[in-house]
Amino acid sequence: MISIRVRDIAARRQEIEQKRQNPLGYRAFYEHRPEGEQLPLITVELATPVYRMANYRTKTRQLSYVHRSALPADYFETGEEDVQAQRVQHELLLELAKTGSGIQIKLILEALQVDQVQTEPLLLTLDGVVVNGNRRLAAMRELFQEDPARYQCFQNVQAMVLPEVTGNDVRRIEVKLQMRPETRLPYDWTDQALAVRDLQLRGIHKSEIVTLMRLAKDSDVDVIAERLSEAEIYLADFLGSREEYGAVGDQEQQFIELQKGLRTKTSAAEKELARKLCHVVTRHSRELGTRAYDCRLAYGAKTVEVATRLAERLDVDATPVTGAPVADGSADDLFGDVGALAAC
Repeated sequence: MISIRVRDIAARRQEIEQKRQNPLGYRAFYEHRPEGEQLPLITVELATPVYRMANYRTKTRQLSYVHRSALPADYFETGEEDVQAQRVQHELLLELAKTGSGIQIKLILEALQVDQVQTEPLLLTLDGVVVNGNRRLAAMRELFQEDPARYQCFQNVQAMVLPEVTGNDVRRIEVKLQMRPETRLPYDWTDQALAVRDLQLRGIHKSEIVTLMRLAKDSDVDVIAERLSEAEIYLADFLGSREEYGAVGDQEQQFIELQKGLRTKTSAAEKELARKLCHVVTRHSRELGTRAYDCRLAYGAKTVEVATRLAERLDVDATPVTGAPVADGSADDLFGDVGALAAC
């Protein structure tokens, strides 16, 4: 396991402040102030920067790790200065550094292995926290520890330093930089949705979120938040693990279809019925293959019809269809036969 050390925050800040007073040069930066600004460019030891724990890109992975490891909910939130939490964050980032998307995005770790050069500076706060470049930092650290002689070029890294910024400033900057579609690894849909929700909770106006996240219209903010809520209902009520966002990482389409179906229903009982049908399909989507998409009618236009036919085929109580209370276990009986569901 890689060796991670966290220097005292005061020492980091003092070093960075001294170096930015006598920088290597300046770089134009336009993601903080509309008019732009010149940020000082400095070099720091590879061990100096600190991974930013509020990184939206790793949010779902952090939540899953906390759930699996039975850790406090604020483990990462309060662990930015903690060596062990930084080490875990390193592993999460390294996994992403080995991931690409399509032919336009080259794997970060692979590129650094081949080129053996840092082509883009990190972006740091005055405290040495990485606002942009967390994955690159993880990859450079991994390579340097693997072979210090070969990757000596990463012993010191270049970084641009932001002026004093607020927490919301940092969030805005991160999203602006990470949402550039031509150069960045796309967010997982759950990471994007969690980012949208967090920005809302931080008091950022809906119209600004649309711009930051490159959405089409203001209503998309509410649609994304609603989709996340439906996924969380599935995780909590059906899987019993609300934080395991990895279980829905490739299931966005199921929840898009569920949203469409729920909008057509006025009965609370029928909406709940649609959710249960969607949850079964989602759970067994890999078994169903392409038939999973065909099953969308079960939680769309034909919810009651499908549930009634299932009840008849399985010879179970059909009271859920009528809106009567569902007895413990009866929902599992009614919706547990995925083969029968697929045939409806």
